[in-house]
Amino acid sequence: LGASRLKLKNYQGALEVLEPLLEDEAAVDAQTLALLGTAYMLSGDSAKGTEYMDQAVKLAPDQAFLRTQLAAGHIALGDTESAISTLQAAVDLGQDLIQADVLLVLSYLEREQFEKAVQAASDLEQRMPDSPIPANLTGLAYLAQNKFDEAEKKFNEALSIDTGFVVADMNLARLSMAADKPEEARRHYQDVLKKNPEHIGAMMGLASIEAAADKQDEAERWVTKANQADPEALQPILVLADLHLRRNLGLKASGLLSGLSEQQANIPEALRLRGMAQLQGGNFSAAASTLKRLVNEQPGNIEGWFQLGRAQAAAGDAGSARESFDQAIALDKDHQFPL
Repeated sequence: LGASRLKLKNYQGALEVLEPLLEDEAAVDAQTLALLGTAYMLSGDSAKGTEYMDQAVKLAPDQAFLRTQLAAGHIALGDTESAISTLQAAVDLGQDLIQADVLLVLSYLEREQFEKAVQAASDLEQRMPDSPIPANLTGLAYLAQNKFDEAEKKFNEALSIDTGFVVADMNLARLSMAADKPEEARRHYQDVLKKNPEHIGAMMGLASIEAAADKQDEAERWVTKANQADPEALQPILVLADLHLRRNLGLKASGLLSGLSEQQANIPEALRLRGMAQLQGGNFSAAASTLKRLVNEQPGNIEGWFQLGRAQAAAGDAGSARESFDQAIALDKDHQFPL
């Protein structure tokens, strides 16, 4: 029942049936602890989830998938060093659990240990020659080092193994953008859309190319298509709202942002855009409230403090506005004159 509720993303429901099992020592096995750990991680309590997953690994040290989940908890807590050692132990068990290898390579890349990332990905290529994933990972490790020729070779190698592996196409587009070759990138994004006409990432990539070429109408067309393909996808909503604000269409921006989930609505960029839309629409008190939440989340956000000051001044709160402007000035070290 707990596992079923996890599948249904009813994490609290899973915890309700799993937690009572802890009262019966006979019922506390590695599977129970792993389910509890997963439920806590998915519900947002990474620390408690990692604690239960660690207990599960101690009860079943030969299960690579448990070590992989424990490593995911370490990553969520920002403990990449522990994640790497846990993942290496999972890989060493030799159970061909590709998630462990993928996370290991990505963890090395996060720590900028590029040679280790290349070695781990190459080892996986040897073990899984018929999968495009290892070659793609090796390509990512080369791309992180700006070794464009080696990266391109690996991404193309992944596509030769599986022509439908659009992840490699997307990485070839990234590589082309990094090499300042937008037309090549455009071709790769279009290849992705031939294989998957509703691929959000490819549409947003094309939008960024058009925006960089100052073709704003074309950029907006691609972002709108991405939003229509997946109305719940966050990135198209935020980019489209920003485009509306640049055209003084605050009402349209507000309408888009009103459809965000509670979690999405509280991320800093969504708060910034909502505050700007409210400011543009003349709802100054609401804008000040929204932008205050933004600077509480990101106290070092210079623009946030400046826009908060604008909203407070427009709402008639001169004292608070002065404090916000002073805070923006204090943070803006690059534009301060020596006394």
